[in-house]
Amino acid sequence: MCNSRCADTTTVWFDMLDSQLGAAARCLIGSFFQFGLASCFVHEACSHSGIPLCQHCWCWGHLTCACHSQAPQCPWCAGPHTEASHHNHVSCCRSNPSAKPP
Repeated sequence: MCNSRCADTTTVWFDMLDSQLGAAARCLIGSFFQFGLASCFVHEACSHSGIPLCQHCWCWGHLTCACHSQAPQCPWCAGPHTEASHHNHVSCCRSNPSAKPP
């Protein structure tokens, strides 16, 4: 997820296989890893149980019917288009419509 169109940072979430006690996650949280030229810090993700997620702008805290965003936002790339039309608008997927979005 891009933090903003002009930002020099981004936020990435990923799932990992772990034990019920979360031993692997505890080892990763607070550490750094190298991704290309970038040093990335690992934070613990916040649990949003019970907080609504808008299916229009993909922001937490309000329902889709209460969204004030004028344009939809793609959940794959945060672009100003719907998930259904992601392959038509994004250059990485335009040439291969059956590809899984990044």
